[in-house]
Amino acid sequence: MSGPRVGVAGAGIAGTLLAWRLKLADRRLRVELVDTASPEHGATGVSGGLVRGYEPDPRQLDLAASSLAELRASRLLRAWSGYQETGSVYLRADPADPAAVERLQRLLPGSARACAPGEAPYLAARHGVVERHAGFISPRRLRDEVLADFVRIGGDLVHGTVGAVRAEPGATVSWLVGGERRRYDSGVLATGPWTPALLPGDGYRTKLIQYGVYDATGTLPAPFVDEVTGLYGRPGPGNGVLLGVPSDAYDVDPTRLRPVPALLRRTSDLAARVLPELGIAGLRHIVVAADCYTASPGLRLRPAVPAGTSLFTFTGGSGGAAKTALAAARQAADRLLHRSAVPV
Repeated sequence: MSGPRVGVAGAGIAGTLLAWRLKLADRRLRVELVDTASPEHGATGVSGGLVRGYEPDPRQLDLAASSLAELRASRLLRAWSGYQETGSVYLRADPADPAAVERLQRLLPGSARACAPGEAPYLAARHGVVERHAGFISPRRLRDEVLADFVRIGGDLVHGTVGAVRAEPGATVSWLVGGERRRYDSGVLATGPWTPALLPGDGYRTKLIQYGVYDATGTLPAPFVDEVTGLYGRPGPGNGVLLGVPSDAYDVDPTRLRPVPALLRRTSDLAARVLPELGIAGLRHIVVAADCYTASPGLRLRPAVPAGTSLFTFTGGSGGAAKTALAAARQAADRLLHRSAVPV
């Protein structure tokens, strides 16, 4: 006997993990995952893959630390994601909330410590949160492995562009894929930078993401974020380093992305200040992509307008959703399965 039909549009890391969680939880569910776009335009294929537990926002800390704890506890997930544990550093202008560090220690025992100025790596003037159990993954590799397992356990995968999303009678939803209207008891748009076009006026915006991969000399940094300047980075292959800063380019066309030279200049200038022991020998290549942002950031299930329908989004990250995706997908699947209230 088959159960309700659930559609998930978007086969990036977020949508694929959600569809997989749903099918694992209830094999009777008819879960259809729509692979909507080529990976080079979305965030999954180009994500730097930083994974750490600490986040200033308590909800994001819980998701990030829970995701990392699950990743470290699962030999399968570590292999699927290519997890490399290197430690991480989060630099701040002021001390981290002691309650946040304590919470992180409970979720990842023995991992985190708060540092005063002069104790944290890199900039002597910064406070910091240093984590042992952190590093980076390949979000694309994890997505590909989870997608293959989703199909193995009976999930349905279709390819095509999603459009004309609408509510149907009886609180069901539908959308078009390749000219065919497909109907579901519940539908989730995990469509990243394409979400604003599917739900115009619903508070979602597409934002440019850009970073560079550089040849480097000197001491390569562990994965880090400097909250004050916005600079972030991690070691790259072959004595390289990945470095970037957030952009302020919103409402970009995800199919027509162009590098922003000013971001490259800002990145190299900040790297010289934040990482004085690192030498930048040359730029290998620039990575440009887009993701979906919303006023209340973070990857989580959100009800779509109009309220009362069975249409949701699973997007609206903060540019680093890979670190929260495992736990966020589990939480979203649980809410869909039990039809508990989904906060706006």
